[in-house]
Order: sequence, then C-alpha cells, then structure tokens
Amino acid sequence: MRARYFIGGLVTSLCLQSAGFAQAETFQLCIRGASFDPGREFLQTRQLKLQVDGPPPGDMLLSLAGRAVRQKLWPHLELDQVQVALFDDQLCGHEPTALLELTVNAEELANIGKESGRGPTEQPQLNAVAQRAAAQAAPPRQAPAGTPSSAQRHDWIQLYYATNRQPTGETQAAQAFGSVADSDIHFGAIQVSIPADHRMANLESPSLLRLEWRANPEHHVTLGETYRSMQIDEWRIELARQAGPFGNTGVLLFVHGYNNSFQEAAKRAGQLAYDLAFPGPVVLFSWPSDGDPLAYVRDEQKALTAWRQTARVLDELSRLAPNVKVNVVAHSMGNRVFTQGMSELLKLRPGADAAFAQIVNVRASPFLRMNS
Repeated sequence: MRARYFIGGLVTSLCLQSAGFAQAETFQLCIRGASFDPGREFLQTRQLKLQVDGPPPGDMLLSLAGRAVRQKLWPHLELDQVQVALFDDQLCGHEPTALLELTVNAEELANIGKESGRGPTEQPQLNAVAQRAAAQAAPPRQAPAGTPSSAQRHDWIQLYYATNRQPTGETQAAQAFGSVADSDIHFGAIQVSIPADHRMANLESPSLLRLEWRANPEHHVTLGETYRSMQIDEWRIELARQAGPFGNTGVLLFVHGYNNSFQEAAKRAGQLAYDLAFPGPVVLFSWPSDGDPLAYVRDEQKALTAWRQTARVLDELSRLAPNVKVNVVAHSMGNRVFTQGMSELLKLRPGADAAFAQIVNVRASPFLRMNS
C-alpha cells in the first residue's frame, strides 16, 4: 500500500510493506555547491530527490543529505562548500534533479544524533551511512532560450537587477536598457553565463588582438538572450526567499562604476557572483552610465543625480525580511552612487544601516579585472 503526502514543500512517500512495515520516505530538497578555490571554481544549485529507507530521519535529514551529496555527487568540494535546504520552487524549482538513495536503521540514526556537533572526522556513523548511498548526478542544465546549443559552460548565474536606465524597447537583454536616465526604477532578472575556461577575476571579452569580432559564449562571459521584467513585490519576494536558505547568507548588491553599459555591468556582476561563489541572490544596481571612456564628466553628473533611486533600492533591500543582511560591493564611481543613496536613506529612515553587513568600496579589485 502506498500513500503520498505534500507537506510545505516536503514530499513524503510512505511505502508500507507487509513484512515488518518497512518505511521509505522521499524528500525533495535544494542543494548548492560553491567553491572559489583557484582552478576549482564551482557554483551550482540543483534539486535533490532523496529516498531514505528506514525510520524517519527527523532532525538528521539535512545532515544525512549534505554528507551524502558531498561524498557521492560533489566529492571535489569541501564539506563547508555543500549546503542543503528544504525544497523551494524559487530557490531550485527550475534546476535539474539529482537522485540519492540512503538506507539507515534506528541504531544508526541514534548514533548519528550522538555525533551531532562533532567534526567530520569524528562522525564515523554519518560518514558510513553516506558512503553506502546510491547516487545519480543531475543532468546538465539547459541554456536559456536563444543560446547556441553548442555553448559549453560551467553554469548559468541568475542575476537580479534594479536600474534607473530608460528601457529601449528591445527584447534582447543586452540592449534592453540604454544610457538615458529614468525617474522610475525597473526591476527584473537576467541570466549570465560563465565560459568553461573562465579564469578567476577575469571578465572574458572579445579581443581584436585575438581577431575576435563578436562575443562567443564558449569563451566569453555573455548574457542570456532574454530578460524577465518584474514588479517590485515579486522582485522582493524572490530575493527574500532565496536569501534565507543555505545559511541565511543574505543578498549581495553590486553597484558598477564609470564607463559601463547595462550589458557590461551585468556581465561584471555575474562574474563577481561566480568568482565569490556567493550562495545568496545577487543584485545589480545599474545607473545610466554612458558606457563611453570619454564620457567621464557626463557619467559623473549622472552619478550625482541617481541618489533618489539608489536610496529607494537600498530601502527595498533593507526590508526584505528579518535578519536578512545586505552585502555591498561598490566599484569606482559607483562609490558615489551608493554613499549618496545611503545618506538619503538614513535621512528618511534612521537606523536602516543595521540591515547592511559588509560594505566594500573599491577603485580596483582582483575580482573586477578586465581581460582584454
């Protein structure tokens, strides 16, 4: 006899067998692997279908899943580079699914509970149960619509944006927003791809020295063809839901500097997110820089007039959810944009800075180096 239940994103399948009433439970989870070790950069989020044969794992569920994922699916990662959360369709619902099967008995579960809080080398029972798991890796993630099917890459980064650039009316993400300032703020999400031969701290781009006339997604950081325009409430809800799991890592906000088009700023934000292996959602605030190296004065004026929209975006991020922190990287002229926006926010809502954790103001950074 088989009964199936759906409980708050947790899928439970009970198999009641006449011989001993053995119990098998199937759990739907989200898993993330993140590493920025040089030469071993890795960032993936996947669904996980986990079947546990034996007594209900209870509080041991995430520990069992995490250790088995580390040993069977991502053995090249360290333990602290693998995170597991209960299933959430916004967090991993569109990702491919990996499979794991575990067998555990009541005595082993009790021993695993006693090992809780110890170091990995002092958890022999947990390691033994995880080691005998059967696993099937998730299939490769499909590229967004419009991307050449031959493109090979590590993974796709979903990037959220907020911009006071006027929309151009173009349907392609790379040309969606121009350099004209808008009094409104536009919110949405785009995809950024990282090439398989990506080197940390490099923004791989076409080079005339290599006779490269246009971006090739097999060798360059590129945007997906399409973008998703979002209402502010939808945008905030998605960010809040993705900022809580995987250790409540919060949100990373990137404010670009002078001489950046929307396309270049988005690629740079995606590269930064990938190289930092940031486990939470990443937001780009793109102010209307001309994207012209000769337009420093014009960019400077635009940076000085973006404070109102910047303050609103900072306000929205600071109110996502209790205990969700915002981390900021402001690059070059983006420092002025951020600091003036924060100053305005604090005038309107003193104490709002409590929602901000780490703020990095840089003129140059190893994570923001252009590769010609």
